[in-house]
Amino acid sequence: MGNILISNVVFTFMAVFVCGGTLIYSFICRPIYADMVCFDERRLPESGEHFYCVYASRKDGHRYARSHEEIMARYDADMVMQEEMPSMNWPQMGRYMYTARIGSADEVEAFVRFVQE
Repeated sequence: MGNILISNVVFTFMAVFVCGGTLIYSFICRPIYADMVCFDERRLPESGEHFYCVYASRKDGHRYARSHEEIMARYDADMVMQEEMPSMNWPQMGRYMYTARIGSADEVEAFVRFVQE
């Protein structure tokens, strides 16, 4: 992964895919990060909303109280990402991960408990 600066917007290089012999590059635009890199300040206007971004994962070999469907039913509106991790990361990061946008520190702990109990 690397960063490419194009006119005060930083594109974070995420992956390269090969499709029929053609390289396809995947980039994510990060305007707040670009402001920090280019100007040492945030220039994007504040939205007024502040969130915690929390990661919780599940590992093989554990019995969990709730299913994937129950987690999604409760947190679908807050879920930023959920997917199976690459197998090389399973021992460290878990096999399946959930990343959610949560409004308070108390809710962060509740989310992690809900996923991992």
